[in-house]
Amino acid sequence: MSISPALRTPAAGLVDTHCHLAEYDAALSILDRAKDANVHIVAVTEDPGQYRIMRTKLGQRQGVTCAIGMHPLRAHTFTSADIARFLRLLPQAAWAGEIGLDFSPAGRDRG
Repeated sequence: MSISPALRTPAAGLVDTHCHLAEYDAALSILDRAKDANVHIVAVTEDPGQYRIMRTKLGQRQGVTCAIGMHPLRAHTFTSADIARFLRLLPQAAWAGEIGLDFSPAGRDRG
């Protein structure tokens, strides 16, 4: 088993594999706090557009990796163009997240 190049850093003591970094007004401050705590962040995104924005915003910043996603609770809103964009961007992503079943209360309520 190989380790993702994004995690091949001696500085990463812990890895937060599910952080919705885009939801924070001060995302860069969150990253600074994570770095100080020796935590690598996997910033999950909820759609291909958000992935492109977050990937551009984060650039090559140390301590964070952007994950492409298509949030399951929003599946009914995705178009064939969204799916094509996801598939086109997927090979560029080190991580994929927000792509499976959602067993949260909101997900269970959708029946």
